Amino acid sequence: MLHFITQIKKWATKLKLNLVALYYATQSKETPIRVKYFSILVLAYALSPIDLIPDFIPVLGYLDDLLLVPLGIWLAIKWIPKPLWQDFQNQAIVFTHQKLPASKLGLWLVFCIWALVIVMTYDFWIELFR
Repeated sequence: MLHFITQIKKWATKLKLNLVALYYATQSKETPIRVKYFSILVLAYALSPIDLIPDFIPVLGYLDDLLLVPLGIWLAIKWIPKPLWQDFQNQAIVFTHQKLPASKLGLWLVFCIWALVIVMTYDFWIELFR
């Protein structure tokens, strides 16, 4: 059990380091533009205080944190040239002691998606019982 907890801590530390490195990728002029925009979306979602699937929903609430965020980070890393990614990781190692800000863009993005889902569900029920 102790080994499992140690592995989880290592994974979480690596995830945090990759998020910081991804932030540096969004700030670099050398990062391809499509990767930059995708990375901004991944960071906004990862740092958003609101999830697409709320955490209070059993099992599903944590799936987005355990699957979507790491998948987005993995894709962004794959699209960034390796030497450039190494530079971003080195910068991230230097600044890992800093706290990342919460993303207001991510908050509004998730809020708008939820509002759209609520409106569509309401319209569906109105049409269903008309």
